[in-house]
Amino acid sequence: MNLPAPVPFVSKGDIVENWVLWKPTWKNYELATDPDKKEDKKRAAVFKTVIGAEGVRLLRQIGADEITSVYDIIKRLDAEIIPQ
Repeated sequence: MNLPAPVPFVSKGDIVENWVLWKPTWKNYELATDPDKKEDKKRAAVFKTVIGAEGVRLLRQIGADEITSVYDIIKRLDAEIIPQ
């Protein structure tokens, strides 16, 4: 299946709303393209590509750019972005 990647994550404006809307888009993309059947390192590389430059910049700022598990990356982003 040749499915276009989601629009990159935008950290400007309402970052919480942007993340809450972007995250399920990623999950649907991942489900539709089966990267979950690939090893963690490759899944993380796909995630970091799809999230775009602003997302990668945020990952660097919170020290999560070297994490190789999509689950752990999303957990860190949730903790950073969503108010507790």
